[in-house]
Amino acid sequence: LPDRLYIIPISNKPYFPAQVQPIIVDEDPWLTTIERVSKTHHKCIALCWAPEPADHLLVADRFARMGCVVRIHNVVRGEGKIQFIAQGIRRVWIHQWLHRQPPLLANVTYPSPRQEDAQEVKAYAIAIIDSIKELVSINPLYSEELRNYLDRFSPNEPSPLTDFAAGLTTAETHRQSVALEK
Repeated sequence: LPDRLYIIPISNKPYFPAQVQPIIVDEDPWLTTIERVSKTHHKCIALCWAPEPADHLLVADRFARMGCVVRIHNVVRGEGKIQFIAQGIRRVWIHQWLHRQPPLLANVTYPSPRQEDAQEVKAYAIAIIDSIKELVSINPLYSEELRNYLDRFSPNEPSPLTDFAAGLTTAETHRQSVALEK
């Protein structure tokens, strides 16, 4: 994965690795960014949560520092919008802004869990799995497929589990973004 990425803000909800879904952005100011990324061999861009600004100013300092690197597929333009399929790959940390106006560009790093925290993180992962299984068992809206899906998570690899749990929550977007950075 590249150590420099173009950044696009998303304001509805933080984007998590392993998600695959369409993203729609305005042509102005993101057309140049999408065109540049489409010409790279990796086709990767970072999606970072940023609140919808009331003053309509795009300010890099308002972005969450943690985001998700995605590979873009099927870019389609029309009616002043750009739509693409975003395939989430992994978390990314904005280390340093290189260009603070569109096209936004930053040096990034890819966080890895610290070995000294492994046992504590594993304990939290087991607790999250148990809590989700309990919720699934008392809520008839969740199907057997979801229960089987939960069985695939491992406490030894908690990132996909926490992303899944965050996607299920109804927590405010800002709180999800803050949790993503932890």
